[in-house]
Amino acid sequence: MRRIASIVGTALLSAVLAVAIITACGGGNNGGGNNNPLSRMFTFNPNPIGPRINKNAVSSRIAGGSLQSVVEAQAPTPGGGNFPGFCSTLDLVSGRAAAVIFGIGRWSTAACSDGSTPDSDVGVTIPTSGQVGNLTVDAVGSGTGSDSGQMEVKIIHADGTQAITSITCSLGVSNNAKVHCEDLDPTHHTNVLSGDQVSARIFWNPGDTYRAVRVNIVYATPTF
Repeated sequence: MRRIASIVGTALLSAVLAVAIITACGGGNNGGGNNNPLSRMFTFNPNPIGPRINKNAVSSRIAGGSLQSVVEAQAPTPGGGNFPGFCSTLDLVSGRAAAVIFGIGRWSTAACSDGSTPDSDVGVTIPTSGQVGNLTVDAVGSGTGSDSGQMEVKIIHADGTQAITSITCSLGVSNNAKVHCEDLDPTHHTNVLSGDQVSARIFWNPGDTYRAVRVNIVYATPTF
């Protein structure tokens, strides 16, 4: 009987101690937050273990200095294109003649020696302000002088006024041969405004004859 009474007494004492511990650990919480160190051991923390890292799309700071990744504004990408034109034939003439290049101010026919378009007041329209230049000309034929196959590039402004540019070159003397001329001089690059038009024509002398004349003018925006 004594052994049974001892076991019962021990069980009752353990129950009393358990109630006292639970009361001491949680009894002081009035709903304003859990300040018990034992209960905090089992609280889930969503943050990763270790120091917190603040991420920023513009800069990341580190101890002892600052490491920045800044997205800088880029300069406008150069654009533009080409103004190509051609003439199928430039036949013999009795005096110095001129013909506007088909596709660069001439719109009727590529047989440029018909004499119907020695000049033009309607050219290729400039879509965006920029520059024109870097003229190249290729042909096959015969030229009798240094000014044979001379090119002229003209700007027709929106108000109707016209200006001859410094962009030019001449095919020169040749004898039924492939000929080429170009003006790549950057000082000849000419500013143009949106709405301006570009026209080009070629001059040739008596005794000159050309075929397969190909002309190209480069248009760049904002500049070359």
